[in-house]
Amino acid sequence: NVIWRLGSGGDFQINSSDPSPWFSHQHDANFESDDVSLTVFDDGNTRAVNNPAVHSRGQLLRIDQTNRVATLILNADVGTYSSAVGSAQVLPNGDYHFDSGFIADAQGNLSAQSVEVNASGEVVYGIGFAALEYRTFRMPDLYTAP
Repeated sequence: NVIWRLGSGGDFQINSSDPSPWFSHQHDANFESDDVSLTVFDDGNTRAVNNPAVHSRGQLLRIDQTNRVATLILNADVGTYSSAVGSAQVLPNGDYHFDSGFIADAQGNLSAQSVEVNASGEVVYGIGFAALEYRTFRMPDLYTAP
């Protein structure tokens, strides 16, 4: 049974000053341990239809299920547009990891990019890959589970 729907046309109102606050073609939505903070990678395909220069975003929403209100806490521009796939992760230091897994350039070459952003949405780390990625996860080392 569907309890509620989150997103444009769904069951929630959104608190945000962004003219297009809702995600579209989103990936890797996860509630954090507090059960109210939701991270999501917003590919942004709906926004890209109207403006091909838009970038995908990493988002953090505070979800009030009782009152059906979502508050956009973080709306980080990841610096590129990924038309498919992606990932979102809260890091142990409080920053966020967002992966743009499907980036196509003008010649049709495909690549991927991962960024770390701080709570203000500023990119503090980035790495690119000459291949597609479905998801990425930041880990402290090869032996400790994320």
